[in-house]
Amino acid sequence: MAISLFEQGGFFMLLKKRILPLALSVVMAVSALTGCGSSSEEGSSSGAETTLTMWTIATESDSFHKPYLQAIEEFEKNHPGVKINMETFENESYKTKIKAAVAANELPDIFFTWAGGFSESFVSSGKVMCLDDYYKNYEKEISKTALANDIYDGKLYGSVTCTPVSVMWYNKEMFKKQGVEVPATWDEFKAVCKKFIDAGIKPIGTSVKDTWVLAMLHDGLALKSAGADKVTKALTKQGQSYNDPDFVKAANCIKELVDMGAFIDGATGLSNDEASAS
Repeated sequence: MAISLFEQGGFFMLLKKRILPLALSVVMAVSALTGCGSSSEEGSSSGAETTLTMWTIATESDSFHKPYLQAIEEFEKNHPGVKINMETFENESYKTKIKAAVAANELPDIFFTWAGGFSESFVSSGKVMCLDDYYKNYEKEISKTALANDIYDGKLYGSVTCTPVSVMWYNKEMFKKQGVEVPATWDEFKAVCKKFIDAGIKPIGTSVKDTWVLAMLHDGLALKSAGADKVTKALTKQGQSYNDPDFVKAANCIKELVDMGAFIDGATGLSNDEASAS
């Protein structure tokens, strides 16, 4: 089996087959990524060096890349004889790679994945480790609430690395120059976009080659139109359809922005890594 690391979006899981003697240590590594966890000196019980392979989407241009390396360095220092070999992959291609690895029984020891419905089939395959026996050592540091989307059929199968918050930034100077105020409603937001477009400025700078980037915008709109309960049920595959009128309304909002030319030229050909590096 493998270990998986989830955010509220993503987390890490453990491969079953060779992790059992080191499971507690790996959970410590996961805890270190969230800024908690003890500094046990437990290492390889045999005295020989053990190397664990960990897959992530934290490429060099990703803001998580350096924190991952720092966490691994601290973990290896506290656990002599255990090495973590981190392999990184581009976000979208990784989604295909990890599914193929599960099907072919070629999972790494530790792997990043996404919470909720995306990883449900990994758990049902029987190839990832249940962490219930180890969580009790960390329940004061990682709340059960934070792990809610990592629990399947009442059992914990991963640990969160973070809880990301999506925000929209705006340029105060540009708003001032165009004489517009921060919008509080959707109609006001569209009016601000039109003001910029009329001035020859593309108002929304984002990359959408990686579909998850646009999906985060859709999720934010869906939270407003459909509500948290419907969004949660849709993401965790609890019978909620995205064909629901409330979800269609969120999609239509994005279409309105596309139709009015609000997104930067070339957004569909720009990846998140490219946008982050530029």
